[in-house]
Amino acid sequence: ALDDALIARPNDAALLFYRAQLTAGGGDAPGAIPFYARSAAAAAASHDGRTALETLGRLASGQNRGSEASGAGLAKDALSELARRFPDHAGTFSALALSALARGEEEGARSLVSESLARNPRHPGAIQVQGALALQDKNPELALKLFTAAWEANPADLYSAERLSQLYMKQRSDPEAA
Repeated sequence: ALDDALIARPNDAALLFYRAQLTAGGGDAPGAIPFYARSAAAAAASHDGRTALETLGRLASGQNRGSEASGAGLAKDALSELARRFPDHAGTFSALALSALARGEEEGARSLVSESLARNPRHPGAIQVQGALALQDKNPELALKLFTAAWEANPADLYSAERLSQLYMKQRSDPEAA
C-alpha cells in the first residue's frame, strides 16, 4: 500500500519519510538515505523534512554503529547534493556543515561557512555553524552573539535555541533566560 501511495504521490514528504523510517527500522539505514533525501527535498521546512535533514546529518557524522555506520558516506553525499540544490536553506546547510564538524573536519566546516557567507552574509545556517565553531574555539561570547543572530533569522532553528539555553545556563548563570 505504501509503494502504491508513493507511485501516486512520489514527492509527498510524509510518505517518503515514512518509507525511510520503515527501511531504517528494518536494519537498512543506507537504503533509507535516498528516501530521507527525497523527503527533505520535497518539503525541507516541514516537520518530516526537518527530521529527515537531522537524520541525514546524524548519519553523515560518522559516529554511528551497525548498519548506520555504513551509510555515512551516502548521507554526506546526499546532504552535499541537497546543499547544491538548495544553497539558501539553513537546515540543509547546517546538517552538512555540522556533520563535517562532527567527523573532525573542522577546516571543511569552516570552508563551507566561508563559501556560504560570501554568497549571503546573512545566511542563518552559516551563522549557526559559526556559533558552533566559536564554541569549539572556546569563545562563548561570540557564540552567544552568533546563535542569537541565527535564531532570530530562523526561529525554527532549535539547535541555536538549545545552544543559547546552554550558554545562558552555564556562562551567565541565568536560569530565567532558559
